[in-house]
Amino acid sequence: SQAILTDIMLCVIKEHKGMLTNQELFEAIKNHKDFDQKHFWRLNLNKVDKLLKNYYLKHPQTQNIQDIYKQLQD
Repeated sequence: SQAILTDIMLCVIKEHKGMLTNQELFEAIKNHKDFDQKHFWRLNLNKVDKLLKNYYLKHPQTQNIQDIYKQLQD
């Protein structure tokens, strides 16, 4: 489940060229075509923040959404 959400999160970041706040990222994930509302009914802003923190831990060169977007371009 977390891998699916991370993939959607990365797609959203790429689509919006990294120009998102955490709140906007949360809304965009919920509106993404691959987002399953029934499966991820518990998704909230705190879970999105946690997804971001986990990503930052795995990719120490990233510290914000813009960094993730730049990394996705490489």
